[in-house]
Amino acid sequence: MIQATGSSNILIPWHCLRRSVYFINLLIIIRLRSSWLAIEMEAVVLVGGLGTRLGELTKSIPKPMLPIRGIPFLERLLTHLKANGFTKVILAVGYKSEVIKSFFSNSSTNVPEIAYSTEASPLGTGGAIAQALDLVSSRDVFVLNGDSFLELDYGEMYRLHRSIFSDLTIASYFVEIADRYDLMAVTENQEVVGFQEKGKLQGGLINGGVYLLNVERFRKVFASLPATFFSFEEVIVSNPSLGLKKIHYETKGTFLDIGIISDFEYAQELLFK
Repeated sequence: MIQATGSSNILIPWHCLRRSVYFINLLIIIRLRSSWLAIEMEAVVLVGGLGTRLGELTKSIPKPMLPIRGIPFLERLLTHLKANGFTKVILAVGYKSEVIKSFFSNSSTNVPEIAYSTEASPLGTGGAIAQALDLVSSRDVFVLNGDSFLELDYGEMYRLHRSIFSDLTIASYFVEIADRYDLMAVTENQEVVGFQEKGKLQGGLINGGVYLLNVERFRKVFASLPATFFSFEEVIVSNPSLGLKKIHYETKGTFLDIGIISDFEYAQELLFK
């Protein structure tokens, strides 16, 4: 029993006090979770690449604007993002940027608000992300490749990222044969501890090309780097010396990269149905 202060000298049983503390903590957790659910998600979409693997198909238009059943892949991707709760995207444009800007200047309301981060010269994936962060207003930001699609629960990935205070969360995907991809080495606690070089004829988790970044942490990381042109995958994701807390979020949804002709043709049948 505990005695309350004041003239009435009320005695409060310990079990009542413990229950009060429990319910206060529960309300705090509920409010935190509600704020995570209500947050307006933003994404940086990398659409500045040359698309050289597709040959003649990308001579006149950038790879993300190639049509999937008559509609540009990028428009389908942005429509998908809006339907999944994204309110703003930053398009990191480079090659044939005028094609993308012209198309979306007349776009419908089926896509999120669009801002552009334009490369004056090639920056690589890392440099493009670093520059685009200047236009991000959210605490955490998703980063996607504009030439691949990975089906996942963005809200669930976001909640995982926030709940364990991750600096970088990587969407992972299991493949039977990882000949085209680097395999991820992970722990039981979902931490990413390394990568194996591509070419392995074995199954495992691969990097699905969707990231979630703590913006403040990454602004500091990018500011510490001497180069403006660099690969995000090589300099950041695969680099253990930066001291980043990296975890993975596994999804079992559809994964497809339209960067090679066979997969681009397959995408006509599979994606966005």
